[in-house]
Amino acid sequence: RTDPTWSAGPKHGATSSPWIMFPNTSETPVVLFRVWLTAVLKSMAQIAFSNRAGDGVVIAAAIAFVGPWNALGALVGAALGTTAERFHGQGDRSLWGEGLCGVNPAILGILWGGVLSHLDGKSLLFLFAVLVCVALEQPVRNLLGRWDLPVLAVPALLCGWGSSIVFAAFGAQE
Repeated sequence: RTDPTWSAGPKHGATSSPWIMFPNTSETPVVLFRVWLTAVLKSMAQIAFSNRAGDGVVIAAAIAFVGPWNALGALVGAALGTTAERFHGQGDRSLWGEGLCGVNPAILGILWGGVLSHLDGKSLLFLFAVLVCVALEQPVRNLLGRWDLPVLAVPALLCGWGSSIVFAAFGAQE
């Protein structure tokens, strides 16, 4: 499936929409927000291998029950990853609508829950880690695609391990 609101950019003779994330669309901001929110919630659902936005709400609630900071990290990660991939958008555009572009940043947010709970300067590094995770998504997808292997959580785990190594190198507690 393709996302009908996705466009690669202005076509010859077309006018550009003021909505940067959704160029060349005449949709209202409310509809655009619903499309984005659905993609974020599907990213949360993809953590448990589902693609229904309603399941994303249940999964976020379950994570919040166990660790509120982990749930916040997952939601922020899913939102940032979904938004960043919308701007970056070099991969399969149908993956965005199914929530597959925000699942790895959401998993990374779960991993970073303990760091985020301290609300100190290290918490700001989460934004950098999410951007690295988004940047790793396509190269990992291409590499594993050679052998018909799924990406699963490889980018999130690489970023999580890298974060742990950086924190250990500078003597910080996670």
